[in-house]
Amino acid sequence: MEVDAHIRAMIPWPGAFNTLRVEGEGRQLKIFKTILSRRAQGRPGEIVRVDEHGILVAAAEGGLLLRELQLEGRKRMTAEELIRGTKIEVGTFLE
Repeated sequence: MEVDAHIRAMIPWPGAFNTLRVEGEGRQLKIFKTILSRRAQGRPGEIVRVDEHGILVAAAEGGLLLRELQLEGRKRMTAEELIRGTKIEVGTFLE
């Protein structure tokens, strides 16, 4: 999947970035680790699942499970840690 390859190519520098809406505000999201998923169904960029395993985002073919991230203004952390302190809703789109 092209998105996964792009993310791996950008680590550690310059990094792979997206924008995530948190409480109505766009916040920069840096992505460090992902796992490919063939089960994700949704529109590209749509968050389709949020649980202890990570944040599953649909892509053109399948999706990506985001496992390690850094939200603007915060330290690098696992998706599970981010989910505990940030309300991320299914149906939200990464921009």
